[in-house]
Amino acid sequence: MNDNHRIFNNINDNINNINDDINNFIKILETKKNIISVDEIINKKININQQLFGFFIYFVIFLVIIPIILYKNNFFLILAAYLPNVDLIANLLTWYSGNNGIWSELYTPTALSFYGFLSQTVINYIALLGVTFIIAEEAANTNFYSGWSLGFVMLITTYLLPSHYTSYLMDKCYDRYKNSNVSLMVGIIMTFLIIYGESLILKKFKNKLIAFGKIIRNFPKKI
Repeated sequence: MNDNHRIFNNINDNINNINDDINNFIKILETKKNIISVDEIINKKININQQLFGFFIYFVIFLVIIPIILYKNNFFLILAAYLPNVDLIANLLTWYSGNNGIWSELYTPTALSFYGFLSQTVINYIALLGVTFIIAEEAANTNFYSGWSLGFVMLITTYLLPSHYTSYLMDKCYDRYKNSNVSLMVGIIMTFLIIYGESLILKKFKNKLIAFGKIIRNFPKKI
């Protein structure tokens, strides 16, 4: 009985020590305010060549081939909706990870490595180029306020908010069903609904968004 009690105490002490180590590690991370310092502390082991190969596949298929197909077949409306959302596609691939984890660092919601940060930044940049292209084209074809109104919705509904929530929902689905394919399908459906919801908002509230843009632009003149 004493031996069992001693073993239990040892296990409990080890658990407490592990918890203390984790808490100390978190406190150290909280003092670091940049990804370079975080990367030095975590020192995450990444197969750079493997990750670059995954990025190459993503780039060729989703940033070159698909846009060219849409453009050549005159699917301009689909292309306009697709370009600003390449980050959502990268988010899905990152969760899925792929064979040998080739997309595990493609677009992590919270980058814990310098490579992950660079990959995330490049994809964000490409997505923002897509957004600014749509805004600039709308402004050139109509007026400044009409183009700016698109940005009010597109930046928040397809760029700033969705990735974390999509990944969270996919995690919850996996916890429940223990099936990555089901979770991936849920993520794809959610991504489609986000893009479709954005188009509905722009269609239904465009005039109100234009009016709101005029108020914001003219506000400094009224002060």
